[in-house]
Amino acid sequence: MARGPAPQPAKLIALKGTGNATRQKERTTGQPEPKADKVAKPKGLSRLASAQWDRVAPDLLAAGLLTNPDVEALRMYCEAFARWKQANLKIGKEGAVIQNQHGVPTVSPWVKISEAAFREMKSILTEFGMTPSSRNRVKADTGDDDDEGASADPWSKFK
Repeated sequence: MARGPAPQPAKLIALKGTGNATRQKERTTGQPEPKADKVAKPKGLSRLASAQWDRVAPDLLAAGLLTNPDVEALRMYCEAFARWKQANLKIGKEGAVIQNQHGVPTVSPWVKISEAAFREMKSILTEFGMTPSSRNRVKADTGDDDDEGASADPWSKFK
């Protein structure tokens, strides 16, 4: 039996800015807000995973979606990305169908590795709002807190 959509972190809900304001406040009240003061690339990442970290971590950090506890989740995504990329390189060289020891055509084990890594990546990507559907209504946090001044004088931006 389906239980509805998975709960989302308060930051992602706030960035989306959708829904009833009262319900939104109820969902986000009391949720912990982890710090992002110790976010650093973990040691021991493979070469491909490290390169992927360098591509995605700065954007997630800027959007406020990468905090101290999220480092391991992003590490898992980056390592899954590395496995997926390596498997796809092997598929490109050897093909998706290979012959087994009896000469019978069979699906390459690299295809299964690629598919498993893809599922893992997709799961983690949606947690961070990194797919088109998961960020459909997410707006970037620009850090501008000028809204309070604008509410005092709504015409100030037109002067």
